[in-house]
Amino acid sequence: MVAASIDNTLGAVFIGNLCVVCLYGLTTLQTYMYYSRSKNDAILLKSAIAVLWVLDTLHVILTSHTVYFYSITHFGDVEALTKITWCAVVYILVTAISDSIVRAVFCYRIWILSNGNKVLFGANVFLSALLLADEIALVSNLFHIPTFAGLQKINWLFLMGLASGVVADVFIAGTLTMLLVKSRGHYHR
Repeated sequence: MVAASIDNTLGAVFIGNLCVVCLYGLTTLQTYMYYSRSKNDAILLKSAIAVLWVLDTLHVILTSHTVYFYSITHFGDVEALTKITWCAVVYILVTAISDSIVRAVFCYRIWILSNGNKVLFGANVFLSALLLADEIALVSNLFHIPTFAGLQKINWLFLMGLASGVVADVFIAGTLTMLLVKSRGHYHR
């Protein structure tokens, strides 16, 4: 097992934050291109895109603040590296809200493509809601755990969140794939 050091912990967080900032630039470009080319889309969809971009902006701010907290504000303070910052917890909440909005848009597409099939729609909404409930429970517990060592108490929430996220995403992707293949008809290239 590799021993924890600043290089393989904080260094990885720093590199991850650089990737987040680069991807944020691409997201901003996509948002700009969407608004310049999709003038006829419904106001609800345009609003969802705007909210997602604002949440993405907040995500970048929170991750950057977390890296700044550990690498600049508490430079050399090894004990500070053991503590969970408030912005890291809020980051998880922002991600949960953003992911839920994206899943809601996909569930809406499932509703439309399935001609209002309540079973397909309901199953996807249920799995998405289960994941959101887990993420809210996780965040509410994280506010009461001051150190990373204390995370072992709620490890099951992390694992349940990861598992339900995979199940929800695979189910949404599978449902959309099935519906799109069915709607394609019998035309061949």
